[in-house]
Amino acid sequence: MKNQRMKDIKDYITKHESVTLKELCEVFNISLNTVRRYVDEITKNSNIKKVYGGVCIQTPVSPLPTFTERNMTQHQVKEKIAKRAAEFIRENDIIYVDSGTTTMHLLDYIPSQMPVTVITNSYHIVHAAINRPEIALIVVPGMLDRRTLSFTGENFQFLDSLNIHKSFMACTGISVPDGATNSFSAEYGNKKIAVRKADQIFLMADSSKFGVSTLMTYCPLSDIDYIITDKMPDHQFVQAISEYDHSIILCEDEM
Repeated sequence: MKNQRMKDIKDYITKHESVTLKELCEVFNISLNTVRRYVDEITKNSNIKKVYGGVCIQTPVSPLPTFTERNMTQHQVKEKIAKRAAEFIRENDIIYVDSGTTTMHLLDYIPSQMPVTVITNSYHIVHAAINRPEIALIVVPGMLDRRTLSFTGENFQFLDSLNIHKSFMACTGISVPDGATNSFSAEYGNKKIAVRKADQIFLMADSSKFGVSTLMTYCPLSDIDYIITDKMPDHQFVQAISEYDHSIILCEDEM
């Protein structure tokens, strides 16, 4: 019976690709402790891997370009998106700034002398805030991941203890069915908490990210308040956003 139950759970995970532990409890009518024991067994020598609050299929993906290589792509567009996003920041806001080649420019466009609190796991944001005494800087602890130039680790409790007014997020891709996705499991937990804790979510994504879905969804489309980009996506995407009464902001638009 145990082996059959484990097989059923494994088949369910394989079919859905990414599921939460809570979902497994409800679907199979078993306790959280039991689910955890099964998951421990299933993830041994398997392409099913644990992520924060659940499990997912780890499929082979093309290597993500280095941070430097990604930063060279659409550099001017990314700066325009950052400039537009900064217009939504107000005095004494508590903001989370995600790591990414677009979000890294955000502090450049926050007016000097504007007092704000910045929470981040991004090396570039830390560096940009060093000589900005008006910015109260809170760094999410962890080890530096040189692929993303972000600090990652088991730091979820620390981030979960903080209040966030606005989260400015990056992504590897965004699509109607899968929402905002990323490719690195090490960043998944931070991203999930940053969007859950925020009063407002701003996704900073150039138009090349639309229609792209990568390894893990960290935020469904329905939760994103503003998408700041350079070109309007296709009709299906625009319709989905309008149904949620959320907004797509083009970086060339006037406020």
